[in-house]
Amino acid sequence: MKKILTVTTNFGLGPVSKLYSIIKKLEETIPNVSITFCGSNEAISFLKQSLDINIAYIDEDTDAISQESFLSIAREYDFILNVMNFHVQDISMNNIRSKEIFVDSLNWLWPDSIAGIDECLVYFMQRAFPSFGIGFKTKNMVEIDPIVNVSNLKIKNNERIKEILINVAGVYVPNKEDKFSFFYLEQYLKILFKLKLMEKYKIVVACNKRQKKVFENKLYTKNVVFKIFTHDLFLKESQIAYKVFSTSGLTFYLESRRLGLNVHYLLPSNYSQALLLEKYKEFGRTDLSISSFGDEYNIPNSLEEDYGVELTRKIVKDIFDKYNDKVCHEIKLITADCMPDSILNTETVAKNGAKQVADFIKEIL
Repeated sequence: MKKILTVTTNFGLGPVSKLYSIIKKLEETIPNVSITFCGSNEAISFLKQSLDINIAYIDEDTDAISQESFLSIAREYDFILNVMNFHVQDISMNNIRSKEIFVDSLNWLWPDSIAGIDECLVYFMQRAFPSFGIGFKTKNMVEIDPIVNVSNLKIKNNERIKEILINVAGVYVPNKEDKFSFFYLEQYLKILFKLKLMEKYKIVVACNKRQKKVFENKLYTKNVVFKIFTHDLFLKESQIAYKVFSTSGLTFYLESRRLGLNVHYLLPSNYSQALLLEKYKEFGRTDLSISSFGDEYNIPNSLEEDYGVELTRKIVKDIFDKYNDKVCHEIKLITADCMPDSILNTETVAKNGAKQVADFIKEIL
């Protein structure tokens, strides 16, 4: 039996959600394959909660693991499936590159080619929107369609309830000293409290473990439900709620379009979200983005990601400080009717990027 080791980033939910969808398709496509996930923190918790199939787990921080430790694990496997973990990519580059399969959903964001990526077995580049362009090309690049998993998750419209769902589960960084995810959620919770929305709606916050621990016993959150969702239960909850507010990560954006959800996007919590929110406006979105607050806050493309995240978060803090009333007014307008948002026309695609990755792996096994 062939063995596949899977890795992704251990913070945020975008990359691990894509890995989840790929693992599901691998299980459907290749029944006789052994899959192991090596990771920690939010990623391993999410997969253990969400997957309804048996895979093996190795609890290791693959964002900081030593080369020696990772290679001792990887040598036992036929292939390494890597979704957006650049630390592991650096290790693989000079050691096990011939059996690494790399999946990248943000190619358009990178100012330069990923070091050594042209030496791995295949470089899958998710092409979410043609207008995004391609950041760089390699000889081993294979373009794939969006990686989503929404099959059998649609609900009937009469199942909806008077609920506001706020999705901030992906606002997370590996540095435990970074308090931005707490600051960010607190600003929106205080706005809900100020608008007395807890009296009009059931409030549910899709969050991670650290956020839940910090906020669920605050005075102004006594009528708020904090939940750590599986992938499928979150998508079902988002269809039940009258109103859905979310950070602007690409995975939920793509899945919500398949489900016809009218998601209201919050201010960005990182650099890619800032750029994505501006891109969504090309498709008719009118949510508050950084540029809504004046030219002084425009964020250029092609910044180094770490600096881009730092700049985005500095700007968002400034916006909450100077323009809190404007953010509050926007939420008031959206929630004033106490009626369910309309279901939009669902977007259909001929192919699923997760299946394309699984089909490729099936061919090489």
